[in-house]
Amino acid sequence: MKESIIHYETAKLAKEKGFDIDFFHQFYAKQRSKMFGIDEHGRTYPIKNKARELYTVGQHAALHEEMVYKAVTQSLIQRWLREEHDIHVLMTLEDVQYDFSLEPMHVYSCDIHVGKLETKTTHESSANTFLDYETELELGLRKGLKLIKTS
Repeated sequence: MKESIIHYETAKLAKEKGFDIDFFHQFYAKQRSKMFGIDEHGRTYPIKNKARELYTVGQHAALHEEMVYKAVTQSLIQRWLREEHDIHVLMTLEDVQYDFSLEPMHVYSCDIHVGKLETKTTHESSANTFLDYETELELGLRKGLKLIKTS
């Protein structure tokens, strides 16, 4: 089992909303940023930046850190929203359905609360439900990030 990394769009939005952490292993590069590969001897060589491609720290680098979007786990963004902005992205198992092979299909939805959970000052439910937990969580994280007011 592996933690899910946020998508390019979520990483970009997180940076715009002030998410900044020094500890990260992967990143997306802004378009037209200068990129470098790093060989086994630590030497750099230029590479072509591909849009929305996930790069690994230690194997790749960008000329300037401000030219990257940090690709962290979904759970880290979820925790940052909760602890820094009091935005709670909560997942709910809506239903379990069965197909003809009798394999269960789980249907998830996401609720977003701002402020104390008891008061529910703001509440948004997803309009859609997804069979995939990570897909629904990703959309919920984006909605939560969009609620952050920036000056």
